[in-house]
Amino acid sequence: MPKKFCENELIDAIDSKLFELTENEIKMLIEKELAKESDQVDMDYIDLCYAVLEAKCANNASNEGRLMKSSVRRSVRAVLIAAVILIFTMSTLTASAFALGIPEKIVQYINGNAQVDYNLENADTTANGHELTDTDLAKRFSEFGISPVTLPEEMVKDDCTLTKMESRTVYESLANVVFANFEYKGMYVDIKIEQFAKDFGYEINVTVTDIVSAQMVRANGMDILVFEQENGWCSIIYKDNLTHYDIGLKCDFETAIKFAESIK
Repeated sequence: MPKKFCENELIDAIDSKLFELTENEIKMLIEKELAKESDQVDMDYIDLCYAVLEAKCANNASNEGRLMKSSVRRSVRAVLIAAVILIFTMSTLTASAFALGIPEKIVQYINGNAQVDYNLENADTTANGHELTDTDLAKRFSEFGISPVTLPEEMVKDDCTLTKMESRTVYESLANVVFANFEYKGMYVDIKIEQFAKDFGYEINVTVTDIVSAQMVRANGMDILVFEQENGWCSIIYKDNLTHYDIGLKCDFETAIKFAESIK
Protein backbone atom coordinates (compact mmCIF):
# COMPACT_ATOMS: atom_id res chain seq x y z
CA MET A 1 0.00 0.00 0.00
CA PRO A 2 1.53 3.36 -1.01
CA LYS A 3 2.45 5.82 1.67
CA LYS A 4 0.12 8.63 2.72
CA PHE A 5 1.89 11.78 3.83
CA CYS A 6 0.76 13.55 6.95
CA GLU A 7 0.40 17.31 7.14
CA ASN A 8 3.67 17.79 9.06
CA GLU A 9 5.66 15.83 6.48
CA LEU A 10 4.26 17.99 3.70
CA ILE A 11 5.09 21.15 5.61
CA ASP A 12 8.66 19.87 5.99
CA ALA A 13 8.77 19.23 2.25
CA ILE A 14 7.44 22.72 1.56
CA ASP A 15 10.28 24.14 3.67
CA SER A 16 12.87 21.99 1.88
CA LYS A 17 14.73 22.64 -1.35
CA LEU A 18 12.42 20.18 -3.10
CA PHE A 19 9.56 22.66 -2.89
CA GLU A 20 11.77 25.40 -4.34
CA LEU A 21 12.07 23.51 -7.62
CA THR A 22 9.81 24.26 -10.58
CA GLU A 23 7.05 21.85 -11.54
CA ASN A 24 9.03 20.69 -14.59
CA GLU A 25 12.11 20.07 -12.45
CA ILE A 26 10.09 17.93 -10.05
CA LYS A 27 8.62 15.97 -12.96
CA MET A 28 12.17 15.36 -14.23
CA LEU A 29 13.13 13.97 -10.81
CA ILE A 30 10.17 11.59 -10.96
CA GLU A 31 11.08 10.43 -14.47
CA LYS A 32 14.71 9.93 -13.44
CA GLU A 33 13.67 7.76 -10.50
CA LEU A 34 11.29 5.71 -12.68
CA ALA A 35 14.11 5.06 -15.15
CA LYS A 36 15.81 2.83 -12.57
CA GLU A 37 15.31 -0.92 -12.32
CA SER A 38 11.92 -1.66 -10.78
CA ASP A 39 13.42 -3.09 -7.58
CA GLN A 40 15.51 0.05 -7.09
CA VAL A 41 12.75 2.62 -7.47
CA ASP A 42 12.10 4.56 -4.25
CA MET A 43 8.32 4.75 -4.19
CA ASP A 44 8.24 6.92 -1.05
CA TYR A 45 10.45 9.47 -2.78
CA ILE A 46 8.23 9.47 -5.87
CA ASP A 47 5.10 9.83 -3.76
CA LEU A 48 6.67 12.78 -1.95
CA CYS A 49 7.56 14.40 -5.27
CA TYR A 50 3.96 14.08 -6.39
CA ALA A 51 2.74 15.45 -3.08
CA VAL A 52 4.94 18.53 -3.44
CA LEU A 53 3.97 18.90 -7.09
CA GLU A 54 0.28 18.82 -6.22
CA ALA A 55 0.82 21.23 -3.35
CA LYS A 56 2.49 23.70 -5.71
CA CYS A 57 -0.42 23.36 -8.14
CA ALA A 58 -2.85 24.00 -5.31
CA ASN A 59 -0.92 27.09 -4.24
CA ASN A 60 -0.94 28.43 -7.79
CA ALA A 61 -4.69 27.93 -8.03
CA SER A 62 -5.63 29.52 -4.72
CA ASN A 63 -4.42 32.28 -2.42
CA GLU A 64 -6.23 30.88 0.59
CA GLY A 65 -2.94 29.77 2.18
CA ARG A 66 -4.67 26.92 4.03
CA LEU A 67 -4.31 23.19 3.63
CA MET A 68 -6.76 21.52 1.24
CA LYS A 69 -7.25 17.96 0.06
CA SER A 70 -6.48 17.25 -3.58
CA SER A 71 -6.32 14.12 -5.70
CA VAL A 72 -3.56 13.03 -8.00
CA ARG A 73 -4.27 14.40 -11.47
CA ARG A 74 -5.07 11.96 -14.23
CA SER A 75 -1.86 11.09 -16.04
CA VAL A 76 -0.25 7.85 -17.03
CA ARG A 77 2.55 8.21 -14.51
CA ALA A 78 0.15 9.11 -11.72
CA VAL A 79 -2.06 6.14 -12.48
CA LEU A 80 0.89 3.77 -12.38
CA ILE A 81 2.59 4.93 -9.21
CA ALA A 82 0.53 7.49 -7.32
CA ALA A 83 -1.43 7.18 -4.11
CA VAL A 84 -4.09 9.21 -2.44
CA ILE A 85 -2.00 12.04 -1.01
CA LEU A 86 -3.07 14.49 1.64
CA ILE A 87 -2.20 17.94 0.37
CA PHE A 88 -3.79 21.24 1.44
CA THR A 89 -7.04 20.97 3.43
CA MET A 90 -9.59 23.74 3.46
CA SER A 91 -13.18 24.01 4.64
CA THR A 92 -15.65 23.74 1.76
CA LEU A 93 -19.34 23.09 1.45
CA THR A 94 -19.73 19.50 0.23
CA ALA A 95 -22.79 18.43 -1.75
CA SER A 96 -23.75 14.81 -2.22
CA ALA A 97 -23.27 13.32 -5.69
CA PHE A 98 -26.37 11.25 -4.95
CA ALA A 99 -28.40 14.35 -5.80
CA LEU A 100 -26.69 14.35 -9.19
CA GLY A 101 -27.60 10.74 -9.94
CA ILE A 102 -24.51 8.94 -8.62
CA PRO A 103 -24.35 7.42 -5.12
CA GLU A 104 -22.03 9.29 -2.78
CA LYS A 105 -20.19 6.07 -1.91
CA ILE A 106 -18.81 6.19 -5.46
CA VAL A 107 -18.43 9.92 -6.12
CA GLN A 108 -17.87 12.89 -3.82
CA TYR A 109 -19.19 16.15 -5.26
CA ILE A 110 -17.01 18.92 -3.80
CA ASN A 111 -17.04 22.59 -4.72
CA GLY A 112 -18.42 21.95 -8.22
CA ASN A 113 -16.04 19.06 -8.98
CA ALA A 114 -16.53 15.30 -8.78
CA GLN A 115 -13.92 13.19 -7.00
CA VAL A 116 -14.07 9.64 -8.31
CA ASP A 117 -12.35 6.61 -6.81
CA TYR A 118 -10.22 5.45 -9.77
CA ASN A 119 -10.64 1.81 -8.77
CA LEU A 120 -14.43 2.16 -8.36
CA GLU A 121 -14.28 -0.13 -5.33
CA ASN A 122 -17.95 0.50 -4.49
CA ALA A 123 -19.25 0.02 -8.02
CA ASP A 124 -19.87 -3.04 -10.19
CA THR A 125 -16.75 -3.51 -12.29
CA THR A 126 -17.09 -6.89 -14.00
CA ALA A 127 -18.56 -7.06 -17.49
CA ASN A 128 -21.14 -9.70 -18.32
CA GLY A 129 -19.34 -10.34 -21.60
CA HIS A 130 -17.37 -8.84 -24.47
CA GLU A 131 -19.75 -8.93 -27.41
CA LEU A 132 -17.72 -6.61 -29.65
CA THR A 133 -14.53 -8.72 -29.59
CA ASP A 134 -14.78 -9.60 -33.28
CA THR A 135 -15.16 -6.00 -34.46
CA ASP A 136 -12.37 -4.20 -36.30
CA LEU A 137 -12.09 -1.67 -33.48
CA ALA A 138 -11.61 -4.32 -30.81
CA LYS A 139 -8.97 -5.97 -32.98
CA ARG A 140 -7.12 -2.66 -33.31
CA PHE A 141 -7.01 -2.30 -29.53
CA SER A 142 -5.80 -5.90 -29.31
CA GLU A 143 -2.86 -5.00 -31.56
CA PHE A 144 -1.82 -2.51 -28.86
CA GLY A 145 -2.11 -5.13 -26.11
CA ILE A 146 -5.61 -4.22 -24.90
CA SER A 147 -7.87 -7.31 -24.88
CA PRO A 148 -10.64 -8.06 -24.21
CA VAL A 149 -12.53 -4.78 -24.39
CA THR A 150 -16.08 -3.77 -23.58
CA LEU A 151 -16.95 -0.67 -25.62
CA PRO A 152 -19.97 1.45 -26.58
CA GLU A 153 -21.60 -0.15 -29.61
CA GLU A 154 -21.97 3.36 -31.01
CA MET A 155 -18.19 3.40 -31.52
CA VAL A 156 -18.25 0.49 -33.98
CA LYS A 157 -21.00 1.90 -36.18
CA ASP A 158 -20.39 3.47 -39.58
CA ASP A 159 -21.02 7.02 -38.31
CA CYS A 160 -18.14 6.75 -35.82
CA THR A 161 -14.74 6.92 -37.51
CA LEU A 162 -11.39 6.16 -35.88
CA THR A 163 -8.95 8.96 -36.69
CA LYS A 164 -5.99 8.10 -34.47
CA MET A 165 -4.76 5.41 -32.09
CA GLU A 166 -1.50 5.32 -30.19
CA SER A 167 0.23 4.09 -27.06
CA ARG A 168 1.93 6.70 -24.90
CA THR A 169 3.38 4.61 -22.11
CA VAL A 170 6.75 3.01 -21.50
CA TYR A 171 5.50 0.87 -18.63
CA GLU A 172 4.31 -2.16 -20.55
CA SER A 173 5.31 -4.47 -17.70
CA LEU A 174 2.78 -2.69 -15.48
CA ALA A 175 0.03 -1.71 -17.88
CA ASN A 176 -0.87 -1.12 -21.50
CA VAL A 177 -2.27 2.36 -22.07
CA VAL A 178 -3.86 3.30 -25.39
CA PHE A 179 -5.39 6.57 -26.58
CA ALA A 180 -7.74 6.82 -29.56
CA ASN A 181 -9.60 9.67 -31.27
CA PHE A 182 -12.86 9.44 -33.20
CA GLU A 183 -15.33 11.53 -35.17
CA TYR A 184 -18.94 10.73 -34.37
CA LYS A 185 -21.70 12.48 -36.32
CA GLY A 186 -19.56 15.61 -36.54
CA MET A 187 -18.59 15.46 -32.86
CA TYR A 188 -15.23 14.71 -31.28
CA VAL A 189 -14.69 11.61 -29.15
CA ASP A 190 -11.55 10.39 -27.41
CA ILE A 191 -10.92 7.34 -25.28
CA LYS A 192 -8.17 6.20 -22.95
CA ILE A 193 -7.99 2.54 -21.99
CA GLU A 194 -5.58 1.32 -19.31
CA GLN A 195 -5.22 -2.42 -18.85
CA PHE A 196 -3.09 -3.42 -15.86
CA ALA A 197 -1.06 -6.60 -15.50
CA LYS A 198 -2.31 -7.06 -11.93
CA ASP A 199 -3.96 -5.19 -9.09
CA PHE A 200 -1.19 -3.02 -7.64
CA GLY A 201 -3.35 -1.70 -4.81
CA TYR A 202 -2.89 1.98 -5.66
CA GLU A 203 -5.45 4.34 -4.16
CA ILE A 204 -6.19 7.21 -6.51
CA ASN A 205 -8.89 9.84 -6.77
CA VAL A 206 -9.70 11.21 -10.22
CA THR A 207 -11.19 14.71 -10.38
CA VAL A 208 -13.76 15.64 -13.03
CA THR A 209 -14.03 19.42 -12.95
CA ASP A 210 -16.94 21.85 -13.34
CA ILE A 211 -19.78 19.35 -13.19
CA VAL A 212 -23.16 20.38 -14.56
CA SER A 213 -24.91 17.05 -14.13
CA ALA A 214 -24.09 13.40 -13.55
CA GLN A 215 -25.78 10.06 -13.90
CA MET A 216 -24.91 6.42 -13.34
CA VAL A 217 -26.26 3.90 -15.83
CA ARG A 218 -26.07 0.12 -15.96
CA ALA A 219 -24.60 -1.50 -19.04
CA ASN A 220 -23.13 -4.96 -19.60
CA GLY A 221 -23.25 -5.66 -15.85
CA MET A 222 -21.16 -2.60 -14.93
CA ASP A 223 -21.85 0.74 -13.28
CA ILE A 224 -21.06 3.46 -15.81
CA LEU A 225 -20.46 7.03 -14.60
CA VAL A 226 -21.48 9.82 -16.95
CA PHE A 227 -20.63 13.48 -16.27
CA GLU A 228 -21.60 16.66 -18.09
CA GLN A 229 -19.11 19.52 -17.71
CA GLU A 230 -19.41 23.26 -18.15
CA ASN A 231 -16.96 23.32 -21.07
CA GLY A 232 -19.33 21.35 -23.29
CA TRP A 233 -17.58 18.03 -22.76
CA CYS A 234 -18.98 14.87 -21.23
CA SER A 235 -16.98 12.12 -19.54
CA ILE A 236 -17.78 8.42 -19.29
CA ILE A 237 -15.83 6.44 -16.68
CA TYR A 238 -16.06 2.73 -15.97
CA LYS A 239 -13.95 -0.32 -15.18
CA ASP A 240 -13.96 -3.98 -16.18
CA ASN A 241 -11.74 -5.94 -13.78
CA LEU A 242 -8.20 -4.62 -14.45
CA THR A 243 -9.19 -2.49 -17.45
CA HIS A 244 -10.05 1.17 -16.89
CA TYR A 245 -11.99 3.27 -19.41
CA ASP A 246 -12.22 7.05 -19.73
CA ILE A 247 -14.20 8.40 -22.68
CA GLY A 248 -14.47 12.10 -23.48
CA LEU A 249 -17.18 13.37 -25.81
CA LYS A 250 -17.77 16.87 -27.15
CA CYS A 251 -21.52 16.46 -27.10
CA ASP A 252 -24.72 17.00 -25.15
CA PHE A 253 -25.52 14.96 -22.06
CA GLU A 254 -28.22 12.89 -23.77
CA THR A 255 -25.76 11.72 -26.43
CA ALA A 256 -23.26 10.75 -23.73
CA ILE A 257 -25.95 8.74 -21.95
CA LYS A 258 -26.74 6.98 -25.23
CA PHE A 259 -23.06 6.11 -25.62
CA ALA A 260 -22.85 4.72 -22.12
CA GLU A 261 -25.99 2.63 -22.44
CA SER A 262 -24.65 0.99 -25.62
CA ILE A 263 -21.60 -0.55 -23.89
CA LYS A 264 -21.40 -4.29 -24.65
